[in-house]
Amino acid sequence: TIRNDNSSRFGKFTRLRYDGHGRLRGSDCETYLLEKSRVVAQAPGERTYHCAYGIPDLDVAALHYVTASQRGTIEGLTDEDRHSQAWASLAKCGVSAKDRDSLIDMLKAVFLLGDSTDEAASLLGVPADSLKTALKERTVTVRRETTIVQRTPAERTAARDALAKELYARCFDWVVALTNEATSVDAWEASCGLLDIFGFESFPINRFEQLCINYANERLQEKFCRDLFRSVQAEYEDEGIPFEPIAFPDAAAALKLLEGPMGIVDVLDEECARPGGSELALVSKLKTLHDDNQRFYVPD
Repeated sequence: TIRNDNSSRFGKFTRLRYDGHGRLRGSDCETYLLEKSRVVAQAPGERTYHCAYGIPDLDVAALHYVTASQRGTIEGLTDEDRHSQAWASLAKCGVSAKDRDSLIDMLKAVFLLGDSTDEAASLLGVPADSLKTALKERTVTVRRETTIVQRTPAERTAARDALAKELYARCFDWVVALTNEATSVDAWEASCGLLDIFGFESFPINRFEQLCINYANERLQEKFCRDLFRSVQAEYEDEGIPFEPIAFPDAAAALKLLEGPMGIVDVLDEECARPGGSELALVSKLKTLHDDNQRFYVPD
């Protein structure tokens, strides 16, 4: 990103496992909120995921999905060196040469989807015509009747991009699972958990995954304030201990707006499932329900 040359772009909770003498025995990791949108588009001045730049025989500069095609040296490693290091790490984790080659093919397919469905289909091992048809059509079932609906050009693009993002996410999850398999242990005496998530961010255009990221931050901030300030101050009051009250931000209004009954998440889910749902209807419902919430604002 423009702020960090090696930002992970996903949240993770890592558990370190120790024996009775405090020696590290193993670890495992859970991941959250992978920034899938970066696969198909990047903000000005930012790169796509580093893995794209090191894939052999992939012309990054020609890819529709890659905004910034420049290769570079980051933290002392060239893109080629970073790729070699990553693949050597996979080998050390027990990933076979065949699976490593398959991963390269999958990543190539993901980034080529924006330019050539024929090449992508070949790498994915599916007929090119079948892939094109799946992107051009959608199946709608109503009251046991199934209809084939042709997508508009904009919908075809959205379907193609959604497929690319989902394929990348599944490759990512597979690599995480392989890593956990190599580093996890069955027995330990103590553990330490490390949580690392995105910071709160606001861009000119904020999509659903950005909403999820910022919601996670608001929820964690509320928990931090409750555990560190609100509960301790309540305990001091109960025990009659004099203290200087500490003012802290209250995320209750934002959380109510997001996760409360008929909050943004509920209404969005309902509107997406409703035939003929629209963005205008979503905004209208939210305005009716939450116009009195201090955190709700509809720009002119």
